[in-house]
Amino acid sequence: MRLEFENWVEEVKLFSEKGDVLIQEGILCFKSGAYRGSFLLSYLAFKISLRDKLLSSNFINSKRVDQEWKGKIKGLEKEEEWEKHFDGLVFNSKEGFNIYELSEDLLKEYTYWRKKRNDCVHGKGDIFSQATVQMFWDFLRINFVRFQVLGENEYIISKLFDDFKYHNNEQSIITTIVQMAMLNKKDIINILDKVDSKIGAYFDCRDDISKIYGLDEFWKVIKNHDKDLNNAFLSFVCKDFQTFDRFNEVMPELLLMIKVYNFDFINKEVIEEILSGRFERRRMWYYTVELLKILDCETTLHIIDKITLRAPHYQPNDIEIDMLKKAGYFQSWKIRLFDQKRVDRNSSGTSYIGDWRNRVNIQVVLDNIDWDESVFNAIEKILEWDNEKHGRINSSSDYYAFLDFRSELKEKYKNNIKKCIEAYRSYDTDLYL
Repeated sequence: MRLEFENWVEEVKLFSEKGDVLIQEGILCFKSGAYRGSFLLSYLAFKISLRDKLLSSNFINSKRVDQEWKGKIKGLEKEEEWEKHFDGLVFNSKEGFNIYELSEDLLKEYTYWRKKRNDCVHGKGDIFSQATVQMFWDFLRINFVRFQVLGENEYIISKLFDDFKYHNNEQSIITTIVQMAMLNKKDIINILDKVDSKIGAYFDCRDDISKIYGLDEFWKVIKNHDKDLNNAFLSFVCKDFQTFDRFNEVMPELLLMIKVYNFDFINKEVIEEILSGRFERRRMWYYTVELLKILDCETTLHIIDKITLRAPHYQPNDIEIDMLKKAGYFQSWKIRLFDQKRVDRNSSGTSYIGDWRNRVNIQVVLDNIDWDESVFNAIEKILEWDNEKHGRINSSSDYYAFLDFRSELKEKYKNNIKKCIEAYRSYDTDLYL
């Protein structure tokens, strides 16, 4: 029967080549009931794997390692004394220098299992039972990944970047993120941030490649791995609006996920970006419409009220227009621009309508409101203005744009007059039928 620990060993691939041979033998001993042998082999697999990882790491050649410590590390190559040297490296550090960053609690657990190992070798202490081995295996499952050689996070960062850069298959990415997922949330977020920076720098050197190329598949493997990694990923993308927007462009589901996971971010970053009127990108219409679908009525009305007269100078698409219409966006425009009871706003509203530089917004508003007397009166008044009242004209292109604007206003006015006459005739005919 296959053990759960056996599956873990195969999945995380934390043991070195020699360590993997020993842990497999330890598992076989466990299955046969030789628990003392299983414990010793498991312990040795753990220590040998840590030694091999340290000897193969870039840490040895680090500028932080002086000759004295390099000599101590060299002692790990001595077959008969390496374990003594290794424990010396774990417990002996000098100010500002550590091979591992281990908590006091973890060092106490390490000491406990080292003593258990000595008792086991010398036949001292309690009988080594199935429970003893399983407790040690639990220790490995929780803490093995915490024995990271200084800078080992850089290995995970480098490996994930290579997985992205060379379009490695999903299983290759999973092999790396299984180890990352065992770290604390702060470390995971830091790793994701650095991987994202490396990918950004990679794209900066390749102007012909889109910055979202391949991001969806790569990051989705990370996002969907498990709940803890998903939470770390969501925290990472909430670093700021620009980061969130970049990822949400290829993962539209993120907006709803963040609403549940971190609504403060929606309030302070996304909604604030909309209310500020900073519509540098067309995606701001996307955010406005998507939020209108999921926010409560009070918040929706607040957004609608604030973005009226702060809209970008480009039109929403047909689907967005339909949603904005249902949410009362264009009705809000009509009240602000044409309501005769609000003289101050009507005055500023009329000035806004008559300014040719607002022509894009004006066109879409006039196409999506019901024309009544207040609208006709305002447009009539504007069409009577002298040219200089329609906004500053700085060039011939401005002048031709202004003429187009005036022509479009006249055309809309005539068409809506015609519609009103036809509607009146139809109504009048129905009365006599």
